[in-house]
Order: sequence, then C-alpha cells, then structure tokens
Amino acid sequence: MENKVNIKINTSNPNPRYVIQKIETSNENKVSWLNSGINKIFKILPMVELSGIDLSRPYINALIYEIASANDIFFDGELTELIPKLNVLMKEILPHAEIRKLIFECTGYIEKLKSKYNVDINNV
Repeated sequence: MENKVNIKINTSNPNPRYVIQKIETSNENKVSWLNSGINKIFKILPMVELSGIDLSRPYINALIYEIASANDIFFDGELTELIPKLNVLMKEILPHAEIRKLIFECTGYIEKLKSKYNVDINNV
C-alpha cells in the first residue's frame, strides 16, 4: 500500500507564505483522518460532562477550524455538514441530551462517509 501525497500550492498568492489549495492523498489516509475526527468529536461529551459547555468551547472552536481546513484541503466539501452542527455548540446552550444527539449525528455522518472510500477499516 502506497501512501503517496500530492500537494498543490497557490504560488500566485501575494502573501509571502504559500497557501495549500489541495492535498491529494490515498483513501486510506482519508479514512485515517476520519477515524481521528470521530475520536475528537466524541471527546466533546466527557469534556462537557466534566467541565461544562463554556470550558469546552475553545476545544470545539479549534475542532471546527480543523474540520473546515480538512474539508477544503482533503475532502472537497464533504465535511461541510459537520461545521454548522458543531457550531451550534458554540452559540447555544443545549441540554445534555441535545449535545449527545448532535455528537452522534456528526460521528454517524463520518461513518457513512468512510464507507464511500471503500477501504478495509481493519487495515487503517
């Protein structure tokens, strides 16, 4: 199994730092990222239970940025559905049952997306 990565950089950007436009990578790498994303989203539940939503918001905010970046660079917009769901946790005070529901909706969506990549998940 070859994990080749092809990075496209926008060199026409007037900013002296290059901006990565797209990273083409294997389906195995994408599924690995999705598995990591599931774990990071599930981490919100114990954080909220132990610390409350206010102390969990910096983590959730960083996770939204990470997902938005991966959405642009790796996934061609396939993760867009997750961003508004997680953003609700930043803006609203929800009962614990609603937080759990949002978390499971997000992780369920990622599980469905993983199946698209047709990878033996035992090898990732």
